[in-house]
Amino acid sequence: MDERQSGREFAFKYIYHLLAKGQGIPQLESEALSDDLNDFLTSYTSPDKEHPENTMSIESLNFGKKIIHGVITHWKEIETKINLLSSKRNMIKMGPVDAACLMIGVFELLHRSGETPFKVAINEAVNLAKKFGGNESYSFINGVLDNFSKSLQS
Repeated sequence: MDERQSGREFAFKYIYHLLAKGQGIPQLESEALSDDLNDFLTSYTSPDKEHPENTMSIESLNFGKKIIHGVITHWKEIETKINLLSSKRNMIKMGPVDAACLMIGVFELLHRSGETPFKVAINEAVNLAKKFGGNESYSFINGVLDNFSKSLQS
């Protein structure tokens, strides 16, 4: 796994963690969020019996934090876009895995298109859905993000 994939996976797991808590839009500058992220990072990177190689490079960590920061900064905008794009399943009805994949994908398509090509952003979100989602997650994620990228390009 390369540095960016590793960073995206870290960001995905943290955003999933936030969504699963169901506490709404996190406040970026809050001490509670900072403490929560630090606790999550410690847990994520601490070697244990099941994961003796649990480490993360500085590059992966920094990339993951950029995605987390961006998603939280643009949370409401991303949530609105997802609800418009996936009319059959808004974020409230969607599971946290699909929602986290879409949040990262939409964020990268909207705010990182200069650094991450559309195809890469979509592919990475689809790969997260394949790894962590249900049987139909990846095709749902692919369809929503592909349609969204086409609308951005036109």
